Amino acid sequence: MAAASSWVVAVQVCYPPQLIEMLRLVAPLLSRLDSAYRDQPFFVGLKARLLGAITLLVLIFVPFNIAKTLWVMPPALLPRIGVNLIIGFSALIFLRSLFRGNLERAGN
Repeated sequence: MAAASSWVVAVQVCYPPQLIEMLRLVAPLLSRLDSAYRDQPFFVGLKARLLGAITLLVLIFVPFNIAKTLWVMPPALLPRIGVNLIIGFSALIFLRSLFRGNLERAGN
């Protein structure tokens, strides 16, 4: 039995090239975020990554929401586009504060 527990099973995982290329684009951002929260506890850095990911999703959906608003043509078109632009601008300010290491300021 002792000999069986000393076996090491090596599994080689093959990732699609698109995933590898996407990870190469994201890796510098993650390392920059990790370096900003290096001296903090692990869960603070994890919280920063989660907040950054949610903010990036918001930034991705803002242009699509503006395009949808222009396509549907609801009443009060300009205020709706203005609110979307304010949300996008505040998300950019949030990311700037997050990458500078100000998680509490960014969360407010």
